[in-house]
Amino acid sequence: MLPLLSRTHRRKHVYSGRSSSDSLRHHPIIDESPTRPLIASRRALLCLVSTFLSLLPCISALATGVRRVTLCATSDGMVYYHGHRLPAPYTISARFELMDGDTLWEQIYVNGYPILPKAPNHTVTHEDSMALVRNSALGTAASRAHIPKTASPGDRTRAIAAAYASVHTFVDSVHVVADYQLDVYWKHSATPMHFLIRNEDPPSRTEASKAMVTDVRRLYAPILTAGGALVFHYGVLTVPPSKVALLERDVAILHNGTPGTTGIIKNPLVAEEFRHPKPLDRPEE
Repeated sequence: MLPLLSRTHRRKHVYSGRSSSDSLRHHPIIDESPTRPLIASRRALLCLVSTFLSLLPCISALATGVRRVTLCATSDGMVYYHGHRLPAPYTISARFELMDGDTLWEQIYVNGYPILPKAPNHTVTHEDSMALVRNSALGTAASRAHIPKTASPGDRTRAIAAAYASVHTFVDSVHVVADYQLDVYWKHSATPMHFLIRNEDPPSRTEASKAMVTDVRRLYAPILTAGGALVFHYGVLTVPPSKVALLERDVAILHNGTPGTTGIIKNPLVAEEFRHPKPLDRPEE
């Protein structure tokens, strides 16, 4: 995995590109004891039915190919979506894909509207292709260096710098800026590319995607069911029940252009969405 970009310009070490190196309890459907066989049977049957019903969303999703499950359904609270108040009841759902036996959560929806912003359309340019080739070469060189996982951050960064500098086709020199930072100078370019070196591998796509589902279950759903509010923009603002009145005051100020200072909505981009909300696309089914 390639390092992230950094913005530091200080230089320290330079690599020239030419250098180195209950156990489970038994609950029978029919209880043969002479006392309460019918009650035991009913309880066991209800347990089976309850379990089956809880699995229905996943079974239905897999059977139909929709692959979407409901995470939260409530008529409480309020939801704003890009400057628009959505009508209750609210359903927060997630679309997923099965990858190598694991679940990759791809998108979260509120009443059918996607929460996560879609990537803008982009036409691949020659510069994009060249950057991909260069970065791939750097990644290969770093992998071949077999840097010990026990290496200190500074030693790890210096080893990566030496590996990058060995890519003579593209790299002129590499400058170690700090224990977690380095600059790569490409051939025929006086402007460095700044890298931030991670000391550990980033989480996988499936691990990262689980975090957003956890947020829905542990944060968004409790806020709504308690009577709070969620404001979705290109992020999410959670408003506890005690501050919903302040939020509604802010919305009135922004919608109507009335004088007043907002107390909850402070982000100017979010405020602009309430002042001039754009028409919404149809929700996804």
